[in-house]
Amino acid sequence: MGCDPSLDEESDELPPSKQAESAPNFYLLNTEEETVSLSGFRGQVVLLDFWATWCKPCQTEMPIFDRLYNQHQTEGLNVVGIALDRERMEVVNPFIKKFGIDYPILFANDRVLKDYDIMALPTAILIDREGRIQRRFEGAEGSKTVYEQEIKKWL
Repeated sequence: MGCDPSLDEESDELPPSKQAESAPNFYLLNTEEETVSLSGFRGQVVLLDFWATWCKPCQTEMPIFDRLYNQHQTEGLNVVGIALDRERMEVVNPFIKKFGIDYPILFANDRVLKDYDIMALPTAILIDREGRIQRRFEGAEGSKTVYEQEIKKWL
C-alpha cells in the first residue's frame, strides 16, 4: 500500500506499450550537492526508488533496497533513491543516517516526477543495463524476494 491509496495500483509487469521504453535521463542533486545523471549509471541495472521521509511504506521498503544494493552491487546493481521532500538536506540527511541507507540519494524535481509519471509513493522503477525500463512497482511490495527475483533477471 502506498502513501496515497487512491492512486495505488497492483504492481505488475508493464503493459506491452510501456515495456522496454527508454528511461528518461535526468540531472539531480545528491546529498553532497553534486549533480548526478541517470546516464552515469549506463551499463548497470538501476532500481530508482521514489520516496519521502514522511511515507511509512517507503520506510519499510528502504532497508530492503539497501540490503539488495549491498548484496548485488558487485554484480552491477545500483539502487538510487529519489527523495521528494521539499526540505531536502534538513530532513533527508538525518533520515538516511537513522536508517543506515548506503545507496545514493538524489533530490527530485518537477521534471523527473513528470517524466517518470510518479503518482504514488513509494514507486520503484527497474532499468536494465541498456537504459530501458523493465518493471514498475507502485506501492510497497514489502518483500525482498519480490524485488530480488525481478532484479536477478537483469543482472
